[in-house]
Amino acid sequence: PLGRFVNAILFGLNELRRCLLPSALTRLEQSFEVLVVRVVAKELKQLERELITMPVGKDKNLREIITAEYMPIWNNLVVPYCRGSLWTAMGRGAQAFAEFQTLGKAIDEL
Repeated sequence: PLGRFVNAILFGLNELRRCLLPSALTRLEQSFEVLVVRVVAKELKQLERELITMPVGKDKNLREIITAEYMPIWNNLVVPYCRGSLWTAMGRGAQAFAEFQTLGKAIDEL
């Protein structure tokens, strides 16, 4: 699901780059932030459902690891990557560069 989400964002941005009107940039940025929040919420609910059905026994550590690592992956890797891609497509190079620097630091910390 994560790969599909990122690929969909990149595909959409590539299409937008070809026909985007400058007046739509602010609305696009706001819509993107709402989309990211919705996808994160949906993915977290799905993860929660899977964790509820997971046996408690020796998989308890696995449950804690998944819960502890899932949000940082979204917040530190996926969101900066997609946001940087959005800003690159919108022609905001400085903002994109800052997001990609944040992403680079997060990757270095892995």
